[in-house]
Amino acid sequence: MAQAAAQVWDEDGVRKAAALLLAMSKDTATRILKQLDPDDVGRILRAAAELGAIEMGDVHAIIDAFEDGFQAEPKLVGTIEDAEALANASLPPERAAAFMADLVGVRRDVLKDLAALPETRVVELLMAEHPQAGACVLARMKPDAVARILVAAPAPMRGEWLARMLNARPVEDDVFAIVEAALLKALETTDAPVVDDKGPSRIANIVNRLDPEEIEPTLGELESLRPEQAQAVRALIFRFDDLVLLSQQARAIVFDQISADRVVLALAGADEPIKDAVLSALGQRARRMVEAELASDAPAPKRDVTNARRSISETVLKLAEAGSIELPSMQPAEAPA
Repeated sequence: MAQAAAQVWDEDGVRKAAALLLAMSKDTATRILKQLDPDDVGRILRAAAELGAIEMGDVHAIIDAFEDGFQAEPKLVGTIEDAEALANASLPPERAAAFMADLVGVRRDVLKDLAALPETRVVELLMAEHPQAGACVLARMKPDAVARILVAAPAPMRGEWLARMLNARPVEDDVFAIVEAALLKALETTDAPVVDDKGPSRIANIVNRLDPEEIEPTLGELESLRPEQAQAVRALIFRFDDLVLLSQQARAIVFDQISADRVVLALAGADEPIKDAVLSALGQRARRMVEAELASDAPAPKRDVTNARRSISETVLKLAEAGSIELPSMQPAEAPA
């Protein structure tokens, strides 16, 4: 490993300089930085912020002439905080603040940039890395973006990522910065997984945003890898068709928050039991309005229908999370009135 690392580092003098400065005492590093051109200082600070963890053996292989100056640690770690300390000690306050704002801004834009890419491209990037790195990245993205990415991913990989997100140990910002700076480099966790109590809820939040036909295959893949935890996720899954399983009181609470226009869209092409269950939960005036619209049999775009149904399902989940209603998995099934 040391030989490979030395070859990479020999091609990048700025990163070698950053590693050397981080290995020195703060006072020594400050004196050196003060002798450099401000632009060179900025390049070194950027490299220091993105350095990540380096085995000391690799550091010695690169700059063994300064061996006596290294700290006796198993690893040398370069973080945003280290770069900030060097910047504050060696630059005027305004210039140090400017450099750090730029560094932090670049770091924070990584997930945003990924979300803006085509889903197939994001899948390619994540699949090129260790599954734990992919899970680490997906866990920090917005559920809507994750759902779109999962649809574009092969079913086995989809289940693998979800399973790892379920069991993921919370990742520290410094560790995640390594993944970001290296464009999603492999991140393996050798420690035993720590169960996250919010894991099933987080995964259900993602799966609930998938297209209806994608939900069962995704749950099946997850069950093949994490059977018990997959059941906890399944208990939090709610699809539009599950409205018939809600109690009459729960349906009334849900549709008290849904506009008549959205109900009309959601019921377009729906089966009669679902229509009956929804209509029975509406007030008389709203019911007459919805029935009149449905009787016109005006076609509705499939995308609009899907979005309306998803919106209603999300309302159900929010109310369940707030304790206002119970999901079907929490109660005996009740036939629609």
